[in-house]
Amino acid sequence: MKIGYPCTNLTIGTMKGSLPDNLRTLEEEEEEAVVVENLACLARTLEFNEKAGLSFFSIDPRVVPHRPGAYAEYLAAIGSYVREKGMRVMICPVRAALSPARRGDDLTHLASILDTMDLDTTAKIAVGIGSGDRGSAEKFYQEYDHLPDAVTRRLVIRNDRVHSVEDCCAIGRACGVPVAYDHHQARGDPGEAVRECARTWGKEDGVPIVFYGSLEPGVPHPPSVNPAAFEAFLAAIAPPTVDVMLLFRDRERSALMARRIADRQRVMSAPAQQTL
Repeated sequence: MKIGYPCTNLTIGTMKGSLPDNLRTLEEEEEEAVVVENLACLARTLEFNEKAGLSFFSIDPRVVPHRPGAYAEYLAAIGSYVREKGMRVMICPVRAALSPARRGDDLTHLASILDTMDLDTTAKIAVGIGSGDRGSAEKFYQEYDHLPDAVTRRLVIRNDRVHSVEDCCAIGRACGVPVAYDHHQARGDPGEAVRECARTWGKEDGVPIVFYGSLEPGVPHPPSVNPAAFEAFLAAIAPPTVDVMLLFRDRERSALMARRIADRQRVMSAPAQQTL
């Protein structure tokens, strides 16, 4: 089980170009300096994670606002480090409510970042079904048909308040897209839901991804993981093997706590060694 967190390491700090509009007013040399610093920050974050035993990370989609090929040397070096250390990365779009054409361009750009890093198809792009209405499934099918293979081979969908795990799995099976279980947006038995989602994943997709956040009503981004609740969640979803993305405001701090809980639970559940 790989455990991680999204976008920002609070110990290291945020990227210079964390706001996408900042780069529009910059000259080319200034833009390059910002992007190179963003990539250096990403490299430092991954090094921190590797030393801390956090082998899963969601890259900020604004790390390279455009033209990934112009930074191929930097991205390839970071991708090589990810492969060498047995880590996993993913990206989630920064803007969900775009026009279909703009959304397609955005997803193509994110796929290009992962391709330039020379990562296999276990490096995913996680998306929702779309606008918060029941008719958005049909819109998703239409948009999916126009996406290039570079995007569709990396795509995963996640449940939300409108589209249940069952909805997403039906859509995923129809499109051939795996489903990532989002605990923060789900209700009901997480064990059965995770197992249903896991059945949509193929070998080329890697280990199924689970997003874990608090179920506390009215708290979209809880401050920190509750150790007892996370331990109960891991017990509920056993035995499926998953990679877990923690969704808490304290980022790597919750991920480190979750890592210790998962390690302890694995040790306690391991069969006792028999002595001769």
